[in-house]
Amino acid sequence: MVDVRFISSSIIQAANHSASSRLAITQHEDDTISLFINCNNARASFTHAVADGVTISDIIKPIYVPTIIHSFFPLNELTNFEGTRNPVLGIQVTDLIDGIFIGCTNNHVVVDGTSFWHFLNSWSEISKGLIHLSKPLVFQCWFPDDTIIPIRIPRSAVKLKQSNKELESILPGLKE
Repeated sequence: MVDVRFISSSIIQAANHSASSRLAITQHEDDTISLFINCNNARASFTHAVADGVTISDIIKPIYVPTIIHSFFPLNELTNFEGTRNPVLGIQVTDLIDGIFIGCTNNHVVVDGTSFWHFLNSWSEISKGLIHLSKPLVFQCWFPDDTIIPIRIPRSAVKLKQSNKELESILPGLKE
């Protein structure tokens, strides 16, 4: 059987290198807002679950994705803007009858595909006991030369809850 504590520990170490943050909001005087990454040591979400009666074959054999698969991914149904109050990374290890399923969810406002694969490779290296990662993390942002930073979003495009400063988009949300 898989040692979930080992998986959890190595995930937390990898996440501390790359995903221990939340989105935060800045309100500007010109009636706009901007988002930034608040590196506040907020932890990634880790869940251990059990799928009674489900085998690996139940998952990989069907032509279409079985509906149970959605329950294997944490932070499902969250929109990207909800990263202000939810983790930007969620990992769920689900025990199956004959193996495990590791589901990973990340906030695409913060992490792109390349960064996500870098996280998975870092996690793999940490799991193997490597102390120094083969590819160091890059914390530089790049924008085209004519981009005005921070990128401002008109307040008319969003509704801000003043009581707890959480952002709720009135535009259609993006879901994974």
